[in-house]
Amino acid sequence: MIETYYLEHQAIVDIYYQKSKRDELKYFKGFVQEYVKLIDFFNVSPPKITIRLLYSRPELDEKWGSKTETWVQAMVDNTDPHIIYIFSPLVFEQLTKHKKEEMLPTIVHEAAHTFVSEINTRCFYWVNEGICQFVEGEHISDERIHKESWAWFKDNNALIDPQLAWDEQTDHQGYLISYAIVKYIIESYGKNAIISLLKIKRVPDEELKNKMGMAVNNDFDELLEGFEKTLNLV
Repeated sequence: MIETYYLEHQAIVDIYYQKSKRDELKYFKGFVQEYVKLIDFFNVSPPKITIRLLYSRPELDEKWGSKTETWVQAMVDNTDPHIIYIFSPLVFEQLTKHKKEEMLPTIVHEAAHTFVSEINTRCFYWVNEGICQFVEGEHISDERIHKESWAWFKDNNALIDPQLAWDEQTDHQGYLISYAIVKYIIESYGKNAIISLLKIKRVPDEELKNKMGMAVNNDFDELLEGFEKTLNLV
């Protein structure tokens, strides 16, 4: 079955579900309002998004390409950024570590990736993940950044190395660091600075650090020094 949501008579999302419209779609109430916020933030409008509800972990594993951990509750399709997979609310709490109330923020996060792809399909991982966490809403986590993780990021030039795999970064609190630095840049330099960083291609380029500095109208090393002073490392 399909449910279509509209914004000013234009279809913006199709939700594919199998069981009960009443039980499954109530958790997506408010998506249109959040979609409007994404348009305002990114200043782009992607083609219609497709959301497909899944009912088992093997279904998600197949889409992911390998076995997934229980913290993975949703994803953007590997080949089409306009398709999002998420567990149905009927199984969401049984198959993940998350509550059903987290479904809407999760969809907002994944939809944000679709907006990002309209701006740059090859942006830096940390900008992509950090900005999607930021627009997801209030980011609540008891976890703090470890000294070793931040040292690894600095030693490996993780924020400017276009060839450093995202898996390596996530092994060193990549999600948490990405969110923290994007939040810092937006609060310190404004939203346009992070959008400008988002537009920088993740490709080998000797001028990458200079381009990032120009995006924030500051020396990028000075930005990192200022960010580090805000960290409460453990």
